This record gives sequence, C-alpha cells and structure tokens, in this order.
Amino acid sequence: MRDLVVRAFRARGAAKRRVRAAIGHALSFDAWRSLCREQGLSRSAAVDVMVRMVVDGLATDPLPRRTKPLVRNRLGGGDQESRTWMASSTSAR
Repeated sequence: MRDLVVRAFRARGAAKRRVRAAIGHALSFDAWRSLCREQGLSRSAAVDVMVRMVVDGLATDPLPRRTKPLVRNRLGGGDQESRTWMASSTSAR
C-alpha cells in the first residue's frame, strides 16, 4: 500500500526516502492513535499534520543551517554553538 501511494508523488533520491517514510508513518494505526488519543488532536487536525509531514518530505532543500542547532537544542542535544545561536536569536526579538 505504501509504495503504491509513494508512486503518486514522483519523488527521487532523498526526497523519495523521506516521502516513503512519512507515508509509512501516516499509514500506521499507532501514529493516528497517538495524534488523536494521546496528543488530543481532532481527526481533521491529525490529517493536516500527516499531510504536511508527507508534503514536507518532498522538499529538496535541507533545513536551513540556522534551524539545525535550534532543533538539536530543543531535543536536548544542545551544544555551545546551539546555546549561542539560541541566545542571539531570542535577544534579537
């Protein structure tokens, strides 16, 4: 089923791998249960999240360099570079 849906996107290379993974996740019952029951999203909000995840997988540009330290920092892997970037970006607001 996943590979049939992936074909509709005509993605290549890394984008195809991301889309395949996102669609595989979107087809997983556990993912939907988590979004709706555990995270409290409505069905339509859960659909929106899944569609955005798949569409974002099509992006050919990697995350901007400035975004990566922010993501690492929020996931608990922040290093000195991340903390410096976070401090400078929050003080600029």
